[in-house]
Amino acid sequence: MVRLGVEVYGGPILATFADRDLSLAGRVNVRTPDGFASKLVRFSEPLLRLPNLAIHMNREVNESGLKFNKQTELPLLLGVSDNDTTAEARFRQPIAATLHVAPEDLLTWELNAYDTQKGAFWGVDHEFIANSQLDNLASCHAALSALLATNKPTATCLCAFF
Repeated sequence: MVRLGVEVYGGPILATFADRDLSLAGRVNVRTPDGFASKLVRFSEPLLRLPNLAIHMNREVNESGLKFNKQTELPLLLGVSDNDTTAEARFRQPIAATLHVAPEDLLTWELNAYDTQKGAFWGVDHEFIANSQLDNLASCHAALSALLATNKPTATCLCAFF
């Protein structure tokens, strides 16, 4: 198996990443005749997964919760290795193909794993929104911007930030 080592950013609830369709997005520096060029890449299809163990291999999960060791249990599953291809080549190939360059021309990269599940309105009247890319800062910015843009309101306007 080819696994991709990851570094945890911020304070995520790691258990929520188990068995999710994850992919990659970020910036890649590519060799060019003039030196290098920086290109953006984003895979919309799932490329990665943090597989959860079957219940018979972790019988305590329902009582103790799902816990991951950041150093040993977070590398994401990327693909299957074969005898003719190295793990690095398996990693470079889809990036190079997407950018239409040779794999050896990939110089450096800064990639992030992200959840590919689309956002959704939910609830009886679709009164809620769920999306893994929503962020507290983005929500606070939108709410405050709307509040500040309200001229001569007919009712009391407020924002609540938690």
